[in-house]
Amino acid sequence: MLLVLSCAHKKALDPAVDEIYSYCNCPPPQYAVRVQISGLNGSVQLKLNDFTPVAIIQNGTFTFSPKLDDGSLYNITIVQQPAGQTCTLNPDRGILLGANAQVSLICSASVYTVGGSITGLTNSLVLTLNEVESKTMSSNGTFVFNTPLPDGASYEIGILTQPLNQICAVTNRRGNIAGSNVTNVAISCSNLSSTMPRYTTPPQGADLSITYLQANVGNVDLTCATQAYSKLCFQDVEDRIQSNIAIHNPDIITLQEVFPDWLCREGKAAGNNQVCQNYQIRNVRDQVRRLLGTNYTVVCDPAHGWDCIAIKQSIGNFLPDSKGRLCPPSYLCGTTTFSNGDPTATNKDPKFAYFEATYSSSSYDGGFHMLYVDAIIHGRQIRIINGHPQSGGTGSGSKESARQIQIHDAFTNWTFQRTFLSCDCNLDPYREFSDISVVEWKQHVDAYDSSGNRISTNPFYYHSGVAETGYLWPPQLTAVYLAPLPSHTYDHVVSNFAYGNCQTLDGINRLDGGSGMDHKALLCTLYFF
Repeated sequence: MLLVLSCAHKKALDPAVDEIYSYCNCPPPQYAVRVQISGLNGSVQLKLNDFTPVAIIQNGTFTFSPKLDDGSLYNITIVQQPAGQTCTLNPDRGILLGANAQVSLICSASVYTVGGSITGLTNSLVLTLNEVESKTMSSNGTFVFNTPLPDGASYEIGILTQPLNQICAVTNRRGNIAGSNVTNVAISCSNLSSTMPRYTTPPQGADLSITYLQANVGNVDLTCATQAYSKLCFQDVEDRIQSNIAIHNPDIITLQEVFPDWLCREGKAAGNNQVCQNYQIRNVRDQVRRLLGTNYTVVCDPAHGWDCIAIKQSIGNFLPDSKGRLCPPSYLCGTTTFSNGDPTATNKDPKFAYFEATYSSSSYDGGFHMLYVDAIIHGRQIRIINGHPQSGGTGSGSKESARQIQIHDAFTNWTFQRTFLSCDCNLDPYREFSDISVVEWKQHVDAYDSSGNRISTNPFYYHSGVAETGYLWPPQLTAVYLAPLPSHTYDHVVSNFAYGNCQTLDGINRLDGGSGMDHKALLCTLYFF
């Protein structure tokens, strides 16, 4: 039996019977192709089959016009992607089978990779992308970071660790993603000389810079030392140091033998021209704040408060959880005043308590400290160690031994991928070759023989001393004492990541104007990636 339908719809009533069809001449039904759009931020152009492309500017449901006959093929193409985005159709083609077609269009930010090429590399190199991803490279060739970046995003390539005995330069190390993968970062590495100091000349691309001041500001005058432990206790010397620090305007400062507030409270150094004279009516009682002004954030050792680290507020800040900080979190290093360490305080950093408890014998002076803090400088996390280890002594079990252990602990337990260590270290690696603390020091910092030749390469290297004088040997004296005490190069600035060198402030350029301190300060210009 054959049933002929009207022009409503022409289909076999029984699909099992292939011979049964509709035979009327009316047009077939038509259905729409609809697109559900999400994530669109801009304009996307879509094209259905051979019809004219259509621009769509908003999310939601879009219906193509005209409709298509039942059984027709449909094919949707993206004629133009939105700026900075990539859209994907699912599905992008099909057949209309008695109903409207539903298609999804999902748009998201376009992402691209950053990479380039390396030449001349013979050891391991650690690169960073935006301080988020690090990548270790051990061979030449191309490299690509794993982290994709959206179109328009900024990127910056850094060198976290230089290869041993090499220095690498970076070209095209920063920019913005511009609609395609970045492939033109070029890293070229070359071998270092075996005789010259390492990294005194910044390679191409190391364009983040700081000025760095290391200074033991203690007095040479023994009339004050007897009541103030050789700290900066004369007002005229303080005034000259303050004036010269303001002239140099360094970004990072490490100080030793600052005169702490609690000594004034005990009535010390209250005589004429001494820093505690008229203490009760001073507007600013903390000497380190008088020396530096209010443009610096400062931390000092919590044991006694006479070794301090300062960062100019315009270039960085300390991380809140830094160890060895001066003051409790409730008033972490404010810009006007703070309370210095007190030897009777119970809230000392465990590392300082450890040093004092370990070396509590009569030969050890608990007033010598090692201090570190973590900071963000020009967007880079950097650790700053201020060293003032035990002075004097000879042989195992003496003050020399205590100093050796302090140096060992600082380098072994405290160092970070980017670390500055500056100090009045009470050791001279250029002259005191038998000192066991010097032997320890040379396990971590480049070692030189008595002629100035580098005899070993270590993770840390000089920006002071041999880096300042080059072929001139030995380096300048920095600790200049009254006879019969011998003079030494006790003040050092080293790092495991920076470039550049220091200048010993001598003669009329001395930080104290020519007299008053028993150490010469080091002023450094340093660069890093």
